[in-house]
Amino acid sequence: MGVRGRISAVLLSVFLLGTLTFTPIALAQVETVGSFVVKLARAAGFDIPVPADALRTLVERGIISRPLGNVLSRYLGSELTRGLLARTLLDVMRLDAQLVRAPTQEMVNFLAQRGIISAGPAGSLITAEEVASILANPTVAAAISAALVPVVVVPVVAAPVAPLIIAVAAAAAAAGAAFAPASP
Repeated sequence: MGVRGRISAVLLSVFLLGTLTFTPIALAQVETVGSFVVKLARAAGFDIPVPADALRTLVERGIISRPLGNVLSRYLGSELTRGLLARTLLDVMRLDAQLVRAPTQEMVNFLAQRGIISAGPAGSLITAEEVASILANPTVAAAISAALVPVVVVPVVAAPVAPLIIAVAAAAAAAGAAFAPASP
C-alpha cells in the first residue's frame, strides 16, 4: 500500500470515527408535545395513549390549567421546545403568577438553576430522554402528586384524615420551597 493508500485509509478512519461520535446526537429522538402530554398523564397515574384525550384529562383533573391546555392542544403534533416544556412545568407546579407571566427564556433559566431542566435556548428541542429524566425528578413528581390531591377539608371528615392532609400540605410546601427564589 502506497502513501496515497495510507492517507486515504487514515482519512476514511477519521471520517468514520467522527460519524460514530456525532451520529447519536443527530439520531436522538425529539419529543413531540403530544407524546410529552401522554407521558405527563402517565406520570400522574393515567394510562391514556391518545394525546388529545390525555390533555383533556390533565385539564379536567386540574393538573394543567385550561389556558395552557388550549395552547398545548394546538401543538400536539409539533416538536417540544425547552420553552414550552418550561411553561408546562411551571403551570403544573403552580408557581408564582409573576414568574408564569415572565418571558419564556426566564422560565427556562429559572428551572435550569434549580436542576429541573438543562439550560439552553427556549427554542431548542427536547429529546425523549430528557423528558424521562425530568419526569423522574423528585421535585417534578412531588408537584404532579400535589396537583392530583384536592385540598378540600370538611370539618367532620378532617379528624380521621388529618395525617393525610398534613402529608399533602408538606409535599406541596416542599415542592414550592424547591422553587423559591435564591436569597442574595
